[in-house]
Amino acid sequence: AAPTREIQPADPKARRLALVFLAIGAVVGTLLILAVEQHQGTLREQVLAEPTRAPGRIRSAFLISAVLLSAPLMIFAAYFWNLGAKVRRAQRFPPPNVRLIRDTPVVYGEEAAFRARGLQALAMGLLVFTLLLLLLFWYVLSTLSERAT
Repeated sequence: AAPTREIQPADPKARRLALVFLAIGAVVGTLLILAVEQHQGTLREQVLAEPTRAPGRIRSAFLISAVLLSAPLMIFAAYFWNLGAKVRRAQRFPPPNVRLIRDTPVVYGEEAAFRARGLQALAMGLLVFTLLLLLLFWYVLSTLSERAT
């Protein structure tokens, strides 16, 4: 018979919490999309009605958008980097005392180190993507500012 693998059991509370966060995120995202769609005309009219104030409003809208889009990516990058560091220290994936949403086989040694490197590579990828996104916002805003002057 094949040897049985160690399984780290799921935490029912963590599973419920993940579902609650997912539901809240879906509702908030939907409400944000609906609010933007509903008020898009009003925002456009305000910018066009007062052209002297338009650059400041556009800059503010870009800043708010940049923060709303980049903050979650930065949070996930920090989480994955930290999780990879925990795996690297423990030489075990998943690391001890991590609350899981499903039963997960435990791996040790080189396989755990490989997963730690993967998590930290994912974190670096998210960080690079976030920086590129912010650079894109800066480029578009600077191009709009140049055209406005």
